[in-house]
Amino acid sequence: MGTGERARCETDKSGNTLVEWVEEMSAYIKSLDPNHLVAVGDEGFFNNYEGFRPYGGEAEWAYNGWSGVDWKRLLEIETVDFGTFHLYPSHWGVSPENYAQWGAKWIEDHIKIAKEVGKPVVLEEYGIPKSAPVNRVAIYKLWNDLVYNLGGNGAMFWMLAGIGEGWDRDEKGYYPDYDGFRIVNDESEEAKLIREYAKLFSTGEDTREDTCMFITPKDGQEIKKTVKVRVGVFDYSNTFKGISVGVENLLFEDEIKHLGYGVYGFEFDTTRISDGEHEMFLEAHFRGETVKDTIRVKVVNRAQYVLAEEVDFSRPEEVKNWWNSGTWQAEFKTPDIEWNGEVGNGALQMNVVLPGKGDWEEVRVVRKFDQLPVCEILEYDIYIPDVEGLTGRLRPYAVLNPGWVKIGLDMNNTSIDSGELVSFDGKKYRKFHVRIEFDKTPGVNELHIGVVGDHLEYDGPIFIDNVRLYKKSS
Repeated sequence: MGTGERARCETDKSGNTLVEWVEEMSAYIKSLDPNHLVAVGDEGFFNNYEGFRPYGGEAEWAYNGWSGVDWKRLLEIETVDFGTFHLYPSHWGVSPENYAQWGAKWIEDHIKIAKEVGKPVVLEEYGIPKSAPVNRVAIYKLWNDLVYNLGGNGAMFWMLAGIGEGWDRDEKGYYPDYDGFRIVNDESEEAKLIREYAKLFSTGEDTREDTCMFITPKDGQEIKKTVKVRVGVFDYSNTFKGISVGVENLLFEDEIKHLGYGVYGFEFDTTRISDGEHEMFLEAHFRGETVKDTIRVKVVNRAQYVLAEEVDFSRPEEVKNWWNSGTWQAEFKTPDIEWNGEVGNGALQMNVVLPGKGDWEEVRVVRKFDQLPVCEILEYDIYIPDVEGLTGRLRPYAVLNPGWVKIGLDMNNTSIDSGELVSFDGKKYRKFHVRIEFDKTPGVNELHIGVVGDHLEYDGPIFIDNVRLYKKSS
């Protein structure tokens, strides 16, 4: 049994508070039942271990002790029998092109520490939303391979859904896919893969064969401008010789670089081919055989867009459809959000406190949009009162949900003093226009707007105005 689920103590970055609590509680459980296996059930966050860094420097907070978790010290507690860790790169701030490699290093680091400590370790939860712009089958294959090959003791995906009950079921009778992670025991590629690895882990019978898969873009995706292509090579025979990717009359070989963990990649300028549907092929060459994968993509560089939905906050009732969707190292005051009729023609006012101590202090608001699944461009304005001596940066972005797909990360970062200076009713404000181009994401209906302060110490109102969503014209 576990002494806690998602145990964190963000008020004590040293990790001491959580370690002491687990020592006490695990010892108590053992006093009641010394033969019962005990694990913390935590997410596996590190605390500044020498030589341990995240892949690509992304999601540094998971390694630097921010959560108040010290995974190694928790595992070393005598009355803790095995370790657990989770893996959700889409929720943790990792770029989609790095999901596979970031997760692979996270797995490798945990198994390495578990072997040093001398205890079993289980990847207790992992997942990528179905709506994410990646082939999650390829990534799940890579992650399960690593857990098995490196001597981990198990891997459990989130989540397996069965038959729903009453109103809580979808059109096929299953428990609904509320968070985008659901897998059901059917003939989907995800389900087939999981069944194969369940057999491998339980019996040790290894029937895996050399293969290759596109990771990004995923089959059926619309692409434009420059695309970061990522492919996975699964070399079980240790005879891999090379790789090539092609589309139309373009062949990519020399441009392709090994990015680690059997993942290869390059940047593809899609303006080199015409708009429309194209087949991309992947070939991995092994001794004696060549294996292939193909996907269909649609290039849309010349697409035209029209306004799909707009909120200008000109009326107080427009704020009623929005709600506070959370904070990160920041806080909302009371009231958290309200209507303001002085800024612009009206605006949503967030009353916030940003401590200014970190590079990611976030407040979020959310609203449902009917047209969101077909939209590909988001624009909105941020206003902040022009306060003398205010320094730091803004890092605005957004999230599409279900699936918690982050869009626009670090695309609109700017210093607080770079905003356009505007005046309303004699008061001065800094205006920041945010524009985010993103992949059309079927199944989403919530837009979360995140305003992030980067060492921005501020206590007061932040205003959101002119939220616009654009879709491709027919």
